[in-house]
Amino acid sequence: PELVKALLVYLLGEDAPQLSGLPLAFRQDGFLRTFSEGDAIVVANHDIRRLFGRWPHLFAHSSIDALLSKKVVKGSGVVNVTHQNVTLLAEWILGESSDGEPVLWSDGPLRGVDFDFLESIVMHLATHPPAQGASLQTLPLVPDPVGRLHPLYRATTPAFPPDDLTPGERQALEAFHVPLVHGSASLLAALKTLSTKLRGRSHPTLAQALALRFLDAANASTA
Repeated sequence: PELVKALLVYLLGEDAPQLSGLPLAFRQDGFLRTFSEGDAIVVANHDIRRLFGRWPHLFAHSSIDALLSKKVVKGSGVVNVTHQNVTLLAEWILGESSDGEPVLWSDGPLRGVDFDFLESIVMHLATHPPAQGASLQTLPLVPDPVGRLHPLYRATTPAFPPDDLTPGERQALEAFHVPLVHGSASLLAALKTLSTKLRGRSHPTLAQALALRFLDAANASTA
């Protein structure tokens, strides 16, 4: 690690440093890889590193993070992730919901996603809202009962179930294929917090979900 750091200090001291092709991309998982525009290496603060701690291979080793974050080196693959653009990194983990279509948890680009991580990233986004709320439009954060993740602000996104919904009522809604958010009470609370933090947008209500289902049924019966 010390030799790698010394070499990077020397190279980054040049007026126009070049790192592409050099096997000095020391990762947090302890492996050396080659700097390449097609193989991103993330520099980020402690909070973001901890949030995505399950994927240490994505990050520059902490011993060289400060060096890489001080200078923009084209073609090196170094990506500076901050609270303002953390949705970029989240999308690498969760995938992208094109045109509002849900994604399967199992189809995410990287493994290791579960309800605990989902709750953590949602709470982080609620605490540190991105500079552009629109960046959340394609990020799949809302789980349904059949293993899919939906973006927050689509008409077909699962609705928050009312607090007083009985098991029988839930069963009836699911039998009628009305999508409801699936997960723990803490995850639902985190999603509600996030959706209310971003002004000008609203999460689909149960009434909207029912109306859409009735509309789908009516269209199917007349087809």
